[in-house]
Amino acid sequence: MVVEARAKFLESMDNDFNTPYALRAVFYLIRDINRLINEKTISRKALSDAMELLDELGAILGIGFSSAGKKHVEEEVSKEDMLIEILADIRQKLREKKDWALADEIRNRMKKLDIVLEDAKVGGGK
Repeated sequence: MVVEARAKFLESMDNDFNTPYALRAVFYLIRDINRLINEKTISRKALSDAMELLDELGAILGIGFSSAGKKHVEEEVSKEDMLIEILADIRQKLREKKDWALADEIRNRMKKLDIVLEDAKVGGGK
């Protein structure tokens, strides 16, 4: 996606600065990124690569893609990670209290979101 968008952009700009087609490559990239975000199928690496490309192409065109958007995405990721950690901590406390049913429900519901919690024995064996 990123490689193709860069190639189409540069090809358009090499063709007598065909800015409308270069912008089309940028808009298609943004459209594809938004679609993947909505489908929750984009990796952090792919999103980061796409954002870097948008910054690069924006600099060529003199368009400033806001770094506030990048910060917003990073904050969302860290909030997501923090929520997962909170749920894992709560689940561990439930396990310590031997509330297996609720602990299992949390694990199962997280699994439906493709978040896998694995139980491991703590400490040495008996």
